[in-house]
Amino acid sequence: MATLREAFSFDETLTKRDAAATGLAHLLTRDKPRKPVPLPPVSASRGAELGPAEWAAGVAPDGTIMLNDLQQQLINLAQQIERETPAPKDERGRELAPAPQPPFESEAELGEFVEAFRRRQMERV
Repeated sequence: MATLREAFSFDETLTKRDAAATGLAHLLTRDKPRKPVPLPPVSASRGAELGPAEWAAGVAPDGTIMLNDLQQQLINLAQQIERETPAPKDERGRELAPAPQPPFESEAELGEFVEAFRRRQMERV
């Protein structure tokens, strides 16, 4: 913000932090720009990092998506928080439905679980 104030000759500031900020104009001392550094060539297309075999390794025989350790730990933590905190209530005082339990049938169900958990936690604040 300070650099913009200097460049466009604004006097007013938005916050005290903005008023105390130092601009960057003093760092721009060259009369001419530097010559560009040559970059390595980039191919127009990029091969897939994971092939069908690697993708298939993450799907159980019944078609459910297998979660990695981090995902499973996050879900376990969310479920522990759910068990240890009282169920939130809607505006009429009725308890809201609990989150679904894994395994999830699709990535969409996992997303719904995470979003429902996030909403419930935000309502408790």
